[in-house]
Order: sequence, then structure tokens, then C-alpha cells
Amino acid sequence: MFTICGDSSLEFLGRYDCETVFTNADIVTADESKKELAKDIILQMLADGAKPATAVRNACLSAGIGSRTIDEAKSELKVNSDKNGP
Repeated sequence: MFTICGDSSLEFLGRYDCETVFTNADIVTADESKKELAKDIILQMLADGAKPATAVRNACLSAGIGSRTIDEAKSELKVNSDKNGP
């Protein structure tokens, strides 16, 4: 194990024995976290009924979620955007 010192140098703290083996399923990537956040925002906004798609998208974008991630979250939730109006 190492630690970062105040002068940006590394200090060796000793060996670390760990019997835990992590799999890919144990690791959550930033993209997955953002997708989960997008799903939460979408579900919260639609809990009381339909909302304008732009309002939902803008709420997700304001939270730092990219368009592709928003689209993936909508797809996984099976949320469809319909055009109702002129």
C-alpha cells in the first residue's frame, strides 16, 4: 500500500494482502452511475404523468448527463416520446 505525501511523493506503507477477488460485475463505471441517475430523474419526473420530453431531457442535461446516456436510460425504461401538438 502507498500513500501520497504533501510534496506529491509516494510513501510505501507495506504489503496489503486481500483475498477478495473483484469481478467486472462488482465495478460500477461512471457511465453506469450516470445512467442510473438519468433513470431516477426520468422516473421522478414522470411519476405524476406525462411531461414534455424537452423538460425531462433538460433536467438530465442539467445533472451532467449526456444525450446518449439519456437515450439509453429512456430505452431501458421503455419510455417513448410522442409528439402531441402542432
